[in-house]
Amino acid sequence: MSDFTNEPQIKLTAAARLVRHGRAINVAALRRWIDRGVRAPNGGRVRLEAIRAADGAWTTTAAAVRRFLAALTPTD
Repeated sequence: MSDFTNEPQIKLTAAARLVRHGRAINVAALRRWIDRGVRAPNGGRVRLEAIRAADGAWTTTAAAVRRFLAALTPTD
């Protein structure tokens, strides 16, 4: 597992563009994914890795977004 804090940080607006997949994803959705998570195919909860900067802004990484999406993808 990689060290999230050593990955290049991006704002949630940039992360929303990575997730889009043909439909708009807004920053509020990403905040829910950080706070509450999403139910995974195995029944568990997956949360988007993120950190809160000193100024109160949330950041994540492109790699964290990829890990989050991969965890939500069924592996039948």
